Amino acid sequence: MCDDTLWVLYFFYTSRRNNPMIRSIASVLSVLAALGLLAACGGAEKAPQTGFLSDYSNLEKIDDYRLEYRNPNVTKGTYKAFIVDKFTFNLQEEDKREFNDAEIAEIAEYAHATLERVISKHFQVVSTPGVGVARVRSQLTDLEKAQPLMNIHPLMRATGGGRGGAAIEGEIVDSVTGEQLFAIVRRTTGGFASGSGMTSLADIKTAIDIWAESADKKLAGLK
Repeated sequence: MCDDTLWVLYFFYTSRRNNPMIRSIASVLSVLAALGLLAACGGAEKAPQTGFLSDYSNLEKIDDYRLEYRNPNVTKGTYKAFIVDKFTFNLQEEDKREFNDAEIAEIAEYAHATLERVISKHFQVVSTPGVGVARVRSQLTDLEKAQPLMNIHPLMRATGGGRGGAAIEGEIVDSVTGEQLFAIVRRTTGGFASGSGMTSLADIKTAIDIWAESADKKLAGLK
């Protein structure tokens, strides 16, 4: 639905120079966009909830793309080691078609290795549950390549249309009790250094690096 709206806007945007009536309509649409009446398209960029996390009830909105929770009862020094579970996927069929199996496997391997690297900066990485051991779980829940044709005009880029994106859900739980210590639901939209949107594995890896940087800061607070 949002893509249809954006294509209509694109038509008006490209036709307005030679048609006074269309130019007037385009101006009105620009005002509506500025007033946020196209927010439905922006809302599509918000991170989804899929049921992967053990508990969603305590999540708090940080911004339009991020929900977080930190257990207030967790104190520094409680956990000395972490188990890093295999990075998993829960994608819609249309999302699975965006990247082939080899690319998906590469993304999973990169995400797992990145998490282990970040965690090992602060804690020991182990494979056996126990007292003082926490478990990290993470899942990619949305993966969409950019649509280049939707990025050729500023009007399209302003609404976020066609930029692609990726969403992740992750949590840290006590390896023995399963108590949730930290949780996050986060959406990262395309348009990194190149500004071209999420069009390649490099863009997805950049998104993973952003998530890992956030995790790094959270883990430092538990040490």
